[in-house]
Amino acid sequence: VFAAAAGRLSLRLVFRPKASAEPFIGLERHYWSLVVGLALWGTGTLLMGLAGLLHTALFWAVGAGLVIGEGVTTWREPRGDDPSGRLRLSRGSVGMLLVLAPFLLAMLLGSLQPPNDFDVKEYHLGGAKEFYQQGQVGFLAHDVYTSFPFLTEMLCLSGMVLRGDWYRGALAGQAVLAAFAPLTAIGLYLAARRWWGETAFPESRSPEVVAWAAVLVHLTCPWIYRISIIAYAEGGLACYLLAAFIGVLRAMEGPDPTTIRRWSLITGLAAGAAAGCKYPGVLTVVIPAAVTLFGSRVWTKTGDGHRPLRAAMGDLVAFAFGGLVTFGPWLAKNLYETGNPVYPLLFGLFGGRDWDAASHAKWQQGHPLPRFASISQWGRDTLDRLGDVFLGSDWQSALYLALGPAVVMAMLRTKVGIARRGLGLAVAYAVYLFVTWQLLTHRIDRFWVPMLPVLSLLAGVGLAELWHTAREVTAQRTREVQWTARAVVGLPISLVVLCQLALATSPVGGNNNYLAPLATARELVKTPGVALVEDLGLDATDKVLFVGDAELFDAEFAYEYNTVFDHSIFERDCSAAEPALAASEQRLRPAAEIRAAWQTRGITHLVVNWSELLRYRTTYKYTDFVHPSRFEALVQAGVLDPLPAPLERTHVLWGGGASEKRAEAERWAPGLKQPTPFGDTLRVFDVYRVRSATR
Repeated sequence: VFAAAAGRLSLRLVFRPKASAEPFIGLERHYWSLVVGLALWGTGTLLMGLAGLLHTALFWAVGAGLVIGEGVTTWREPRGDDPSGRLRLSRGSVGMLLVLAPFLLAMLLGSLQPPNDFDVKEYHLGGAKEFYQQGQVGFLAHDVYTSFPFLTEMLCLSGMVLRGDWYRGALAGQAVLAAFAPLTAIGLYLAARRWWGETAFPESRSPEVVAWAAVLVHLTCPWIYRISIIAYAEGGLACYLLAAFIGVLRAMEGPDPTTIRRWSLITGLAAGAAAGCKYPGVLTVVIPAAVTLFGSRVWTKTGDGHRPLRAAMGDLVAFAFGGLVTFGPWLAKNLYETGNPVYPLLFGLFGGRDWDAASHAKWQQGHPLPRFASISQWGRDTLDRLGDVFLGSDWQSALYLALGPAVVMAMLRTKVGIARRGLGLAVAYAVYLFVTWQLLTHRIDRFWVPMLPVLSLLAGVGLAELWHTAREVTAQRTREVQWTARAVVGLPISLVVLCQLALATSPVGGNNNYLAPLATARELVKTPGVALVEDLGLDATDKVLFVGDAELFDAEFAYEYNTVFDHSIFERDCSAAEPALAASEQRLRPAAEIRAAWQTRGITHLVVNWSELLRYRTTYKYTDFVHPSRFEALVQAGVLDPLPAPLERTHVLWGGGASEKRAEAERWAPGLKQPTPFGDTLRVFDVYRVRSATR
């Protein structure tokens, strides 16, 4: 509600009645109010966090002020609204909403589940939790991920502040992030109806069919369910990617320079929000949107035959201003805190606080870009990646590939200018998004998920083309033939939708303990290291240093940690750091100095996660200073006392672990393989108490 009010007030400033020939109407008004409002509310949370103003009462006061201001403004404006922009609840629309209701309900219930994803508990929610607990957004040297653009995470942080509880507030924030899926669907509905329903198809065709077809394809895709129940940034990025695409089309068809300029501003704001969700948004949204806006404006001739270069530059400035509103604060934050506006990227150009050549090399090793020796190798790789996206992904919808030929048919039959150009742009954009994912990322599957709205739009147009063609071909036939033709199209679609609902809501799709009590559901997904510490019965004044573990959102006790890409806190505290010596050869500092360093910060316990350390050593690498022998030496020096813990919490059966971990353990630390009455095991946790100087 607060975000919608902020967005609506902002849109009033941009699209003043006398400044634009085309104000927002009906459903479109609500869509853009939320798109703009969520971006501004997240950015405002960042600014208030940087100022140390993460106070519950203040957030409620700001939100209430926005709602009151918008309410008063709405009450004062003239009554009456154009019904053409409203959601038309025809019989078919009601039926479609009933089909989509199970998907939407599952998204809502799933988003309210305790988080169980590693990245979410490590930094998406873990970082927001730390900001909330320290009462300020700032640089966290132990977690490089929290220096990324954090727009969606700011919405979760806002939930924590408004709720006054980091855990329940995080769940509320997850529900807000899940709302990006239906918000994206509304954008698809509006775009499909506007350009491929009302203008592209003959009057005999219903504009609602293409609109609902796009929505159906999108919301029933298991990937959309998955990113809605996990607090990733991709849901927000996908929403703003589509909003920027729509904004570009609105600017292209603008009836006058003023309208074009204002749509350029709104498009820039959406593109900046996409980059504010995630750095790749610069590549996937900001750059293509800017290039398309500028190119389309320059390519269009004015009445005197000249190309309006000056007007195009003005539109580009408006676009850049909008982008700076939502993305600029993240760049400024990193520039101030680290000296690098895109920290930790571009280290060779900007450098960065608490980052060095070794850190940069480890980062690049963990995020490698593909390399090809020849064009033929790239061609084979392209086919493989296409297979990964459309056939190999566990959560991909079958409709995107199946409706491909129908999309081609729709493109051939669509004659209206903006609709035809829009389809061409959508196809070109989908190709661009695939190629950038293939060539310029380390190819995690969810990184291509933001292109799904564009694919859903195309698939919706294709599905509508099939439906209308079936009706037109049988228009002069008997009713039985007409129903048979419709069934040929509708029954396979219905079967796919039903199967995708079953897949999405199964354990394969994610955590589906919808009806479990919160306390029970929370215990089921608690990080093992956190559960282990809770069994120790710590005092309120105790503090734990985790070595290797960073998935700590669940922890309700005080702790320190570092991610794999950050400098090791344990090494900093314990290493003599002698010049020209490798980490594995460094000596320990004197016992008194180590003990004093920990006691100064209140560290009373150490928990070592050998399972994570083995994983890191076989993937991203980890400092060689951390080794079982170091902890044995600290025990011998009287710094640490090992604590007993249940075997089932500290060991796993040797054959049950990953083969890479077993091989690394046998090579690097054979002592981690231990015999027990149940057979050979891998020691995955060690727990120590810091011995006081008086003992």
